Amino acid sequence: GCAACPRARVAPEGTRTVIERPEATAYSTEDVVSRFFENGFVKDCMYGPYNKIFRRECIGDIRFKPYAYGEDVLFVFETLSETEAVFIDDFVGYHYRQHGGSAMQSGFSLKRLDYVKAAREIEQCCARQFPRHAALAHRWVYGHALVTVRQLLRNGMRKSQKGYIAEEKRYLKANKKYLRGLPLRYRVMYGQVMHCPLLIRGYFSAKENA
Repeated sequence: GCAACPRARVAPEGTRTVIERPEATAYSTEDVVSRFFENGFVKDCMYGPYNKIFRRECIGDIRFKPYAYGEDVLFVFETLSETEAVFIDDFVGYHYRQHGGSAMQSGFSLKRLDYVKAAREIEQCCARQFPRHAALAHRWVYGHALVTVRQLLRNGMRKSQKGYIAEEKRYLKANKKYLRGLPLRYRVMYGQVMHCPLLIRGYFSAKENA
């Protein structure tokens, strides 16, 4: 199986913030997968290998993929297919010291495109190993793809990433049904990306200069 623990953020000045401390509980793999794509402490605990102990047989031949961003999330999800249960302790055993410049802390980077690739591998793995939860994975990937296209447009990459944006817009249009399960802001985002892409850059530039 796999054991995980909550984590705490440590700010540069030393302030410690526990992200969330749940009661110690054992979860079935199916339960973990069903929560992997939703906000909550299970998702937070499962989003990287840094706060976990795995049994050797759960890892087997699974290795980190050569992505600049998202490879850790993919690694953890792939191990779930070899795990019967996950124990999440209430002991805060991992402390993450925040530094500027990390993939999570810095502004938009093209590494985000690698995250979408990793997310799509998770989607495929979920469809194979946990088909009951495939719709959750499809919706999760759809949201990431939509946010990524909007970020590309916002950061002035409409021309440099023209091919990627066009491909993703075709995907977004063909799978628009997944918008129904996402918050309202995603539907607004869809309208911006699909119908007013030129205004996204201008809107944020004006806002930043206000």
